[in-house]
Amino acid sequence: MIKKYFIPETIEEAISLKNQYKEIGKYLAGGTILNLSFNKKKYEVYIDLRKLNLDEIKKNEKGNLEIGACVTFQKLISSEIIPEQLKKAAMLMENRNIRNIATIGGNIVGGKTVGDLIPTLIVLEAMVKVYGEEKLVLVEEYILGKDERFIEKIIIEEKNLEKLYGVRAHSRTSDDLSLIGAAVTYNKDQEKIKDIRIAVGGVASTVIRLKDIEKELEGTILEKQLLTHLIRNYVEPLTDFRGSKEFKAYLAGELVAECFEIA
Repeated sequence: MIKKYFIPETIEEAISLKNQYKEIGKYLAGGTILNLSFNKKKYEVYIDLRKLNLDEIKKNEKGNLEIGACVTFQKLISSEIIPEQLKKAAMLMENRNIRNIATIGGNIVGGKTVGDLIPTLIVLEAMVKVYGEEKLVLVEEYILGKDERFIEKIIIEEKNLEKLYGVRAHSRTSDDLSLIGAAVTYNKDQEKIKDIRIAVGGVASTVIRLKDIEKELEGTILEKQLLTHLIRNYVEPLTDFRGSKEFKAYLAGELVAECFEIA
C-alpha cells in the first residue's frame, strides 16, 4: 500500500528520496507497470518524476537521437524527428490510452520480457544515460542488471538507423501484452545478410539477443526454413497460461522470419 507520495523538483532530490526509502520506494513515471495491483502491495513510497523535464526529444550536435526518459509512447509516434523504427515499435501497444502514459524509460526500467520497445531498442543498439555517470550503457546490458540507476535519456546513434529493420509481435487481444515480440536489423551485401542483430521477448525472463544465431547467419543467404528451425531449437520459453513452450518457440521462429521479410 502506498503510504507516501513525493513529487521532487530535481533529479538530485529524486535520487535522495530513493536512497532514503530504498527497496520500498519506486520512481513513478507513467505508472503502467507500477500501478498493477501486485506492485501496489509491494511498495510504500512513490517518487513521481513529472516535474523533472525528462520529456524532450532532440538530435544532438552529432546528429544522434536523444529521448528523455519520460517521453511517452504516443509522443514517440507523434514526433516528427522520431524514426519509423521506433514509431512502429511504439504502435505495438495498440491501446492509445496506455500509450498516452507509458514511457520509454519505464519500459526499460521495468525490464519486462514483453516490453514493447525493448527488442527494437536492443537491435538499434540504443544506450541509456545514467545520471551522474559519463559512460553510456547499452539497453541490452541495463535490463540484465535489474538495477534502478536513474535514467536521464536514451541515445540512438544515427548510423544504427540506416540498417534494414523489422519488428513483429503477437498478442492474444489488442489490449493484451505481447506474448512474443521480435525485432531485427541487418545489412545486405547483394543477397547475403550481415551485421545482424536479433532480439526476442517472451522466451526468457528478459528480452534476449540471439547472438549465436546471428553468428550462424552472418554472411549467408537467408533461408526461412533454416532460420525458424534454429530459433525453435535455441529459445527455451516457459509454459504458462498464455501458451505452451512449444507454441511460443514456434511463434518466435515465425515472427523473426517475418521481421526479415518485411525489413
